[in-house]
Amino acid sequence: MPRPRFTLRVALALVAMLCGWLGWQASIVRERNAVLAAVRTHHGLIFYHDASELPLVRQWMGDTAADWIMISKNSPQDLQDRIKRAFPRTQLNVIAQEGIELFRPSAEQ
Repeated sequence: MPRPRFTLRVALALVAMLCGWLGWQASIVRERNAVLAAVRTHHGLIFYHDASELPLVRQWMGDTAADWIMISKNSPQDLQDRIKRAFPRTQLNVIAQEGIELFRPSAEQ
């Protein structure tokens, strides 16, 4: 049975397609990490869950999966839009007060 033969041009095209796909995945991971950093900056809360549903390549790149993201209604609308784009399956809760204030234990306890 003859072995399949590939030219150098085909091999370079395959490597270029693989690099393009990896770059696209890396840009998704960078955007998601930037959104999570912005949520933390605006005192939002992030509830994580098991990242096993993410593709293995994105797990290796440092991507995380979030169940819920809670932010204040005073957060910029741009941040809310970025969260919805970066985490389409994540539940976004916009709350009336600063999120961290709602969950801080009282000094009396």
